[in-house]
Amino acid sequence: MYEYRDSKLYFILIDFDMATVLAEDYVPSSKHRTGTLAFMAVELIRDAIAVDNPGHLPITHMLCHDLESIYWLCLWCAMVLVIVHDAMQRKKLLDAVRGWETQELWIIAHYKRSLRSEPLDVS
Repeated sequence: MYEYRDSKLYFILIDFDMATVLAEDYVPSSKHRTGTLAFMAVELIRDAIAVDNPGHLPITHMLCHDLESIYWLCLWCAMVLVIVHDAMQRKKLLDAVRGWETQELWIIAHYKRSLRSEPLDVS
């Protein structure tokens, strides 16, 4: 995130309280994942879905997951924060992103995957 102090832009690291030093034998766990579902990477959501499956091997959180989160954040901002005068189009945009926050994990993952390959119809 960022903030202005004395007319100067400062970047702020958030969620640093969740950071830990990892031991060499550390095994990642989806049960300990945090983040806003609306912005979470699809692979991490799918990993959280599968965490209780027998034989599940949790994936390691990587930089690409953070980059994907930035993508979802930017898309959310473009769909929610823009001024849309047509009430029906505005409702479609808001409904599209509202599901990212309120649906079951598998629905969120499916919807996000489909958005990457199919355009959203707001006409």
